[in-house]
Amino acid sequence: MTLRKLSIDISEAFWGSKKYELVSSIENSKCYPLELGFTLSNEKFYYYPKDSLGIPVKEYKTAGVQYNPTRIAAFALAHFNRHLSNGDKNSRDIFLSMADWFLKSEDGLWKYHFDWGDLKAPWISCMAQGEGISVLVRAYLLTKNAEYLDKAFQATYPFSLSVENDGVRSKIDGKWDFLEEYPSKRPSHTLNGFLYALVGIKDLINIEPDIESQIGFSELIDTLSNQWSLWDLSTWSAYDLQRSPSGRANFATVSYHKIHIALMQYLGTQLNEPQLQKCSDKWLDDYVSLPKRVRALWGKIRYRLEVPASK
Repeated sequence: MTLRKLSIDISEAFWGSKKYELVSSIENSKCYPLELGFTLSNEKFYYYPKDSLGIPVKEYKTAGVQYNPTRIAAFALAHFNRHLSNGDKNSRDIFLSMADWFLKSEDGLWKYHFDWGDLKAPWISCMAQGEGISVLVRAYLLTKNAEYLDKAFQATYPFSLSVENDGVRSKIDGKWDFLEEYPSKRPSHTLNGFLYALVGIKDLINIEPDIESQIGFSELIDTLSNQWSLWDLSTWSAYDLQRSPSGRANFATVSYHKIHIALMQYLGTQLNEPQLQKCSDKWLDDYVSLPKRVRALWGKIRYRLEVPASK
């Protein structure tokens, strides 16, 4: 946890945050449901450096400069929503250039070409696959170019494969299907990555309903509807289901907690799942409480003192 990141987390714990809201114009089925416009107001923080083609890259302390598919997808989706809201042609062009980056993958897998924890390069992530699909579906809706849609279908392949078979699907308690942001042999069951993946799959189902059964989407939603309390810490949400050596839970930061709220609300509404709405409402009540925000920050700090973040 860097000092800058810690200062942001402290500020958001005490004052709250307007980041990662559910998009207010969600009735427009084309827009991406998570509000990302704030990132474009501070591109230097969220999307720099960039390569010679304007594609965001990220500099890791241990891996150097790397492409991170989720960073590229966020940049694309923020510009897509901006174009949708005001017809900004520059945002349209930027969005399509990012979509073309996803299109260039020969196998529909957006890989991380560096080691991360016990994951060895190259590895894939349900979050990258889901967000990449969300980008490609919108590129198809914008251009009617079937290549984008074909690549989106191809990108669903690892959702049906277990982690042991180089996919991203795992089981919780040997029963509940889950998609892993970090498909380690010791899966952490990271919630935000799972939610991003479900949104991407739902985007594709909206165009081709038959993909639902092929992926086993209903089993994934059953997990979320019936087991969301696994990530509920009574006063806040957990980032994942890992525990520190002393047994401390991995509290979500305010930003991740808000992502949980927004995407749970979106999926609950889209799928008419009352349990997801119940979860979203409960976590929103937690968020508006200053004591709970501060308690969650303290919980996160104590967790990080035992389990330092990867860099």
